[in-house]
Amino acid sequence: MGVVLYTVTALAIANTLLCGFVIVYLSRKNDHPLTPPLILQCFCGIIWTVSYGVSFWVTNLEASIFAHQVMIVGQFGIPPVYLVLAYRYKGMVDRISYPVYVILSVLPISTGIVVFSNDIHNSFWSSTALEQIGSATLLVREYGILYFIHISAAYLMLGFASVVFIKTMFRSGDIHKKQGAMLLVGGVVPTIANTLHTFSLGPYAEIDFTPFTLGLSALLITIAIFEFDLVDLSPAAYQNVSDVFGDGVIVFDSNHQLVEWNGYSEGILGEKLESDLKYDEVFDVPLEEINGEVITGVKKNQRHYIARHSTLTGEWETVVGHVIVMRDITELKQHQQRLSVTNRILRHNLRNELNLILGHSQYVDKKLSDNDDVDMTGIIESAKRLQSVTENSRYIRSSVEGTDIELSTVDITPLTESAIKQYKKEYPEVTVNFKEEEGVYARISGKDNFKTIVSHLVSNGIEHNDNAVSKAKITITLSEHKDRGAVVVSVADNGPGIPKDEQTVIEHGEETQLQHGSSLGLWIVYWLTNAMGGRVVFKENKPRGSVVEIHLQAGSEDDIDESNKRNKEQLKNSKEMLDEFLDEQQREAGEEPVEIS
Repeated sequence: MGVVLYTVTALAIANTLLCGFVIVYLSRKNDHPLTPPLILQCFCGIIWTVSYGVSFWVTNLEASIFAHQVMIVGQFGIPPVYLVLAYRYKGMVDRISYPVYVILSVLPISTGIVVFSNDIHNSFWSSTALEQIGSATLLVREYGILYFIHISAAYLMLGFASVVFIKTMFRSGDIHKKQGAMLLVGGVVPTIANTLHTFSLGPYAEIDFTPFTLGLSALLITIAIFEFDLVDLSPAAYQNVSDVFGDGVIVFDSNHQLVEWNGYSEGILGEKLESDLKYDEVFDVPLEEINGEVITGVKKNQRHYIARHSTLTGEWETVVGHVIVMRDITELKQHQQRLSVTNRILRHNLRNELNLILGHSQYVDKKLSDNDDVDMTGIIESAKRLQSVTENSRYIRSSVEGTDIELSTVDITPLTESAIKQYKKEYPEVTVNFKEEEGVYARISGKDNFKTIVSHLVSNGIEHNDNAVSKAKITITLSEHKDRGAVVVSVADNGPGIPKDEQTVIEHGEETQLQHGSSLGLWIVYWLTNAMGGRVVFKENKPRGSVVEIHLQAGSEDDIDESNKRNKEQLKNSKEMLDEFLDEQQREAGEEPVEIS
């Protein structure tokens, strides 16, 4: 009958080696949320298995009881750890707070206290005796009321954990169904084995086979790790996070096969997704081109969305998968299209009608004699102001589209000089000072846009100045702040100052019915600056007036040289392509190729 002893010993050694392997491997992935509970589960399994295996070799009753007491501590440590594993796998790490961990630890701690003090109360097991099975020694126990209370709590935790795994599997894609199935079976099989032993059901009920089924759990965990990327691909509950934001999330494995997705992704794409679909069966755009750009018209569904791609890396930085996050912007694009059409129609029609009004008014004004009582000046000035509004709408649209325009480094000193030149001519009596500095480089979205910013600030300082024209004063300053990587364009005036309400509206970038700005020019300044990645700052001028500062990203002369090199290279490539095209056309026509100089 030595076969029983050696079989039990062999199983105990195999289980210990499997659990030990999992612990060692996972210890290198200590930043993953599943690592702590998996390691603890395997550690408790080792305590349970080793203690129970040793007890078969012990022939002394007290030593056998001690081995079983240690075994019980490992046994009752597994259920709360398994429950934590289930919730972490579901992605509910934040749901298990510190007090919850304390409550869950009550089961193994109280079990340890009760089992090691059993000689006092005899409530965990009421009697114990050694029984010989061949060469193996078995401790036979008659369980008491405290054992059944503790084992009921353990079964309850295991049951909750199983329900969490099952619900997670039903909500997940194929690969996470397989992962969840491995973890679920790894918990259910030991539970069944322990139930049969506890209630003396089936053959050899006196032997607790539960510790030896823990080897199966360790084996299933190993398969889930290496075959189904348990600690490389995100747990199935990733969709709980993304669903909060209404984003579509799709996960592909390293072979570009679809393994996971959420409901929003199907809504955005307009088609039902299935496991093992290839990437190019879902998207028309190459994977490397998904970098936050707007994508239109995927497969059957003509919608617009922003897609971003992230690579999932595993051991030794190897690629184990790809995540595509999508945000539907169809309504936004449609709204932009309606605004674009409305803007074009209004600008075209309004400009044409204003040109007619202005032309006829100026013609009538010329025909009128100085003795006539009719003054056309008011009509002409109103028409000019409306004409200016139609021109400003162009810059409003430019600022909206500014985020799609690449910024370039430009010397803004000559641009500033050019922008204020017209005001020196139009208002010769106004003092316009420009503290000129050579080589002030900033990153802007276009020369015209920058000049528009300066023009509106100078115009605002002149037109709203309540001083006599000869006493109005505008000062423009350019300054570099290399420590902050910024360039500041400062426009100061000596007028009444910009009202606080006006400043608040512009700084917050939003108007309400009760609080709104009156100056379209300041709004254009704000929008264009914001599109360049800059900001607008309002200050008081001493002793009177206001200062508006435009903070832009600083550039350098080297940036311009690099940009020129790129432009020359692009020009050279274009010339070579054109040469090749013309050569080919001339060969087809039977003519000698002519080189373009």
